Amino acid sequence: MEDKNSFASRLPFAKRKSYLWWVRLALLLLVFLILILVGISVKDYLIYQDLLAQKNSLLGSVAQLDEIVSKKNKLLSQGHKDHEYDNKNHNMHTKIAGFLTDIEAALASGVHLSSFDFTANKIELTGYSDSLESLSDTVARLQKLPFVKNHDIEQVTKDIKVANHKLAFTIIINL
Repeated sequence: MEDKNSFASRLPFAKRKSYLWWVRLALLLLVFLILILVGISVKDYLIYQDLLAQKNSLLGSVAQLDEIVSKKNKLLSQGHKDHEYDNKNHNMHTKIAGFLTDIEAALASGVHLSSFDFTANKIELTGYSDSLESLSDTVARLQKLPFVKNHDIEQVTKDIKVANHKLAFTIIINL
């Protein structure tokens, strides 16, 4: 039973049909608008997550670079401020700092060091590269350094690992 006082009961049948059609159209448009807004929100959330992952990766890279710079500065300061070391130790620290400065200048864009180890007759460099081309360019530049003789670069990591679109590498330079 229809209530005779309701809005729908007071409309003629043709207008009632038109009224229901407009209500359905409005509901359909509302659902469509909600779906579009949800899609945009999901897309923005995924972009945010990607940017957050990139930020965390960059923070890790900066921390590694800060460690290398502090080691370099420590070596440079030890070479200049500790006069109690004998001349041999002083020369060794200066020599290592010079190696590190030259190596740092030879790095191609997109190549980053995570460690620098020096022993009596070799230098071991570990790090990552954005691309194989930049790693190859760095190796070519390293071969041109004055303390590297022909065929003194012994090892470039054979099993290059890819993590976060970066190539991990290890280079050993015989002195």
